[in-house]
Amino acid sequence: MKFSTLPPFKATGKVDIYQPGDFSPSAKLEVTVIVTDQWAISTAMERAARWKLEHLGVPADKAQALNLEYNGTYEIAALEPKGVKQLWGIPVEGFLDGGNYTEAKRALLIRQRRLLPLDHAEALAMYGKRVQVKQEVAVAA
Repeated sequence: MKFSTLPPFKATGKVDIYQPGDFSPSAKLEVTVIVTDQWAISTAMERAARWKLEHLGVPADKAQALNLEYNGTYEIAALEPKGVKQLWGIPVEGFLDGGNYTEAKRALLIRQRRLLPLDHAEALAMYGKRVQVKQEVAVAA
């Protein structure tokens, strides 16, 4: 299996749908998105909810008038884990960065590609390809 540079994670959560002028949600949609960092989850879920409404048959003008609000993520799965025993059909749990992990536990989750970084810059720092620094050779004249 060839791994991508930044490991993808599948996040499943809820998006509340509000009618204009209402203070309580009219409906809740469960959506699933694939992301590489935590900051992308809310906007990706709102986009996925709009797409889902469109494909459920809600007219475009009415869908644009609805207010969507991200209501949280309740499941995160690592899609490209390394070194984890994986049973068929059972997702491998992913973990949010920022938890109270020991340094050893955090390093283990990064090696296993199961730690979801906070933002894209941190994702590149954790999982990006390491840049080889070329040393210049001193030439004696």
